[in-house]
Amino acid sequence: INFNLKSLLLTVKGERMDTNFGVGLKSYLFELSSPDFYEDLQEEINYQLRVYMPWLVETNVQVTGKQEFNNLNVRIKYKLNRPEIVDYFELSISLDEL
Repeated sequence: INFNLKSLLLTVKGERMDTNFGVGLKSYLFELSSPDFYEDLQEEINYQLRVYMPWLVETNVQVTGKQEFNNLNVRIKYKLNRPEIVDYFELSISLDEL
C-alpha cells in the first residue's frame, strides 16, 4: 500500500499509460505561494485516491509545508477493510532532494 501511495504521489500525469494517473508532487514545490495551494493539493490527492486506490476507505489527507524552504509534507491516514488495516503513510519532499 505504501509503495502504491508513493508511486501515486510522485508520478507525473502522462508519465504512464493512463494520462490522468499521478499527482506529480515534485512539480508542486514551485507553486507554494498560492493562497489555496494546500487545499487544492489535498483535493487532487483525494481525487487520485478515489479513482486509483478505491479499496482504501476513510482516507484523511493532510498537506503541510514551508514556502521559504520549498518543502512539502503529505500525511495520509487510510483504512483497508479486508484484511482490516489502519495505518499512516508520510512523505516529505523538498527542492534540496531533487
